[in-house]
Amino acid sequence: MPRQLATLATLAALLVVFVAVNMLSAVGLRGARLDLTAERLHTLTDGARAIARDIEEPIDLTLYTTDQVVVDNPAYRALAKRVREIIGEFAAESRGKIRFKVVSPEPWSDEERQVQDAGVEIRPINQKGDVLILGLVGSNTTGGTEVIPRFDPGSEQLLEYDIAKLIYTLKTPVKRTIGVMASIGSGGFDPRTMRPTPPWQTLDLLGKFFERETIPETADRIPDGVDILLVVHPKDLSETALYAIDQFVMRGGRLLVFVDPLCFFDPGNPRDQFAALTGADKASNLDRLLNAWGVEVTNDKVVGDRLYAASQPIRKDGRLVPAQWLPLLGLRREALSRNDEVSRNLEPAIAQVFLAGAIRRKDDAQGPRLTITPILTSSDESGLMEKMGLTDPNTYDQLLDTFAEDTGGHAIAARLTGPINSAFPGGPPAPAQAPPEPAAAPPAGHLKESRVPANIILVADVDMLSDQMQVDLSAQSVIPMQNGNASFLVGAIANLAGSPELLSIRPRGAARPFDRVEKIRRDAAREFREKERKAQSRLDEATRSLQTAIDEDKVKVGEDGRIDLTERQKERVAELRKTVSEADRELRAVKRDQNRAVEQLGSRLKFINIALMPALVALLAVGLGAYRAAQRRAERARSA
Repeated sequence: MPRQLATLATLAALLVVFVAVNMLSAVGLRGARLDLTAERLHTLTDGARAIARDIEEPIDLTLYTTDQVVVDNPAYRALAKRVREIIGEFAAESRGKIRFKVVSPEPWSDEERQVQDAGVEIRPINQKGDVLILGLVGSNTTGGTEVIPRFDPGSEQLLEYDIAKLIYTLKTPVKRTIGVMASIGSGGFDPRTMRPTPPWQTLDLLGKFFERETIPETADRIPDGVDILLVVHPKDLSETALYAIDQFVMRGGRLLVFVDPLCFFDPGNPRDQFAALTGADKASNLDRLLNAWGVEVTNDKVVGDRLYAASQPIRKDGRLVPAQWLPLLGLRREALSRNDEVSRNLEPAIAQVFLAGAIRRKDDAQGPRLTITPILTSSDESGLMEKMGLTDPNTYDQLLDTFAEDTGGHAIAARLTGPINSAFPGGPPAPAQAPPEPAAAPPAGHLKESRVPANIILVADVDMLSDQMQVDLSAQSVIPMQNGNASFLVGAIANLAGSPELLSIRPRGAARPFDRVEKIRRDAAREFREKERKAQSRLDEATRSLQTAIDEDKVKVGEDGRIDLTERQKERVAELRKTVSEADRELRAVKRDQNRAVEQLGSRLKFINIALMPALVALLAVGLGAYRAAQRRAERARSA
């Protein structure tokens, strides 16, 4: 009996301790968590914490949500929980400067109408009148408001950035001004289709982050209020416009340039057949300035890469088959500079480029030269390809046989820094119609050298900004924003604008590429091409042998119109059929082995996840139990 009472007392004491620990942890450890995820998905980045801690005036954040509808939808239930957690962490870091509340408006109420007026999206989900609301409204003490109309499960990896951007905008209401000089992507009127063309989403996105001012390509001066100048696809800029850009940089303006040796999505001039063949009318450059500053971009060649080449369908023998597009690159991980803020925070998202040029030093430049720091770089399996004929992707499969790799990678995007001299040492260019004048001293307002070290980001690809590059082309349906191109553009401008906190918040939780599977496919494709060449060689030999037999023995036609073959000709036909059958069997075997290798990899992963890991845990538990049992026996033996 005393033993039973002692046991009950021990259990009661344990229960009291358990309840006490839970109560104390609920009070003392509120908000504490241990984040063991690989990307630390549940921990604010340093940049996000810096934004929250730097708030001087109170900011009110209101999350509007239809609780019951969200609860009934598993994807939105998890998303709503994640949004609350992130905002809660921002509020905790702000030391009371962020006041956060959640509002669930009643259906058909005035509050629901106010939600809609505030800019939060209300989405009907059925015919009963139920709606889904999940949006955020923020306001500051000066009357400024910012809204995230809706949160979507497909953009969960950008949650921290979106919320941080809203808070940053409210605490820093004055937006930086970006000037945009673009020959493509800004929207307008297409004379070929006689229809208006919408702006590219990536360029249209800039208005949400910055004050945007359009700069005409004929400008003779960049306005003083412009902080960053974005130049996209500069084609045949006048000397006056080039001088305006030059002096903008000399005054300390920040420059982001996208040029392209062959812009696939530039419609070009369809009437100029030679230009369409060579791609001359689809090219752009800023050589007049860059060459003077010690930098050049290849104009006649583009970068191809076996390692980063995307696998996309092409038409072959009347069917769509996957093939590596050497000029279409998905740059990830090793391609991203870990020493530059623009690319360091892109991972695990990828930057996708198409028919990009290579950035390199121009050794014969006079005067100070810019320092080139690569941001996006091709792999060691890359090389330069002549751009002529590359506008037809259906020919890309043939390029794999003749592609030659270089030594080392090629810079596709780079940061250019350092003091420089003006590319116009004699001052502004004379008007086109003005008669030539004798050389004179530059005018008083002309800057011959940069006031501060230049800070320029140069990208040798324009296609990456197009809407067509914001989708997964290999998918059965259009899947938007599967790469980091838009994030790269906004991040580059944010960096040049001097807001590193926002830039340091990287997308997290995005789908990771299956590197092992891609390697299997690349190896299989290489083996397939090698066997295809050998099979084609045998087919050619068998065909020549049959043709020789036909030429020498002459083909006889019977009275019924049937062709009578000699025994020699029949043997050659049989050999040709056998060769065709063997070649087809070998090529099919390569594809079959590829699929089998992928399936075996999947089976191994399933075995590891389903059987091996539980078995290891069980084995560890058994071992731990045996160890404790041995310890207890040893203690009893010592006490005896």
